[in-house]
Amino acid sequence: MMDTNASFRTDAGSATSRASRPFIMDAMSLLLLMGTAAVPFDSLSPTATRAPSVVERRSQESRRRLRAEIEDSLARMKEFSSYSDDWDSNGASAPSEAAINAALFYLTLLQPWHPAPLATLSRDGEAVLEFDEDNAFSSIRFRGDDQARDGLQVEVYKRANNGQSDYDEGPVSDDNVNRFLRDIMKLPPIQNGNV
Repeated sequence: MMDTNASFRTDAGSATSRASRPFIMDAMSLLLLMGTAAVPFDSLSPTATRAPSVVERRSQESRRRLRAEIEDSLARMKEFSSYSDDWDSNGASAPSEAAINAALFYLTLLQPWHPAPLATLSRDGEAVLEFDEDNAFSSIRFRGDDQARDGLQVEVYKRANNGQSDYDEGPVSDDNVNRFLRDIMKLPPIQNGNV
């Protein structure tokens, strides 16, 4: 390695340090600078890192924010599973384990482009996911007795920004309920009733 503060002789013969003459460049440094060519932007590889545009940054921030809201709802729903009878000190029922598990599964189906969910619990022990987007309100209620023979029931509701309300209910595998989720609420259907 070269000592950049090494002394050298000037034409007058006196010793001068490199540090005292910063603008003098030796032949090796000059050769290195001249041999370095600029890389044209077009020749960069498609995987090269570039600064994201303002639109891309906003989109990434929005996806991160929505993903965080989905994760917050997952955490809230997990917390609700520990509630027992009278959790509100007004006689509310303990949440159904099947309803909580179904809501947790459904939250994993959501993607960042879906409306942000709010996980809540009804007084009857139903796991509830609420969506509020563009003045339209939607909810999914997972209800059922853990011992019930007919399995878990789901209730889906949407009130559009014009005030019109739509509603359906049935077993989680019901085609009408899943069509309602997909076509009216613009949310993923419960796939094959596997909740």
